[in-house]
Amino acid sequence: MTLTIGQVYEIISDWIKENYREVALKWDVDREKFEFHRVLSIPKMWKEGDMWILDATIEFTLGRGVEIEEITLQIDVNGKVVGYNLREK
Repeated sequence: MTLTIGQVYEIISDWIKENYREVALKWDVDREKFEFHRVLSIPKMWKEGDMWILDATIEFTLGRGVEIEEITLQIDVNGKVVGYNLREK
């Protein structure tokens, strides 16, 4: 499967909306206040075998100001996120 950049942005956005609260937010944070805004950029994207690896910068709020995080995602040939790595602040 060949992915367009639009599809990649959509895959990332969908995964963040469905999973970010559980995998990235600390337990002392009110997770219900999490609101995903958008993928700001994908500064780096490369292919390793059948896997796309990409760095993404995302924007969201947690009930206060806007926060920006960087995350590395692995996307398989079917367009499914199969791995991630959160960047330390």
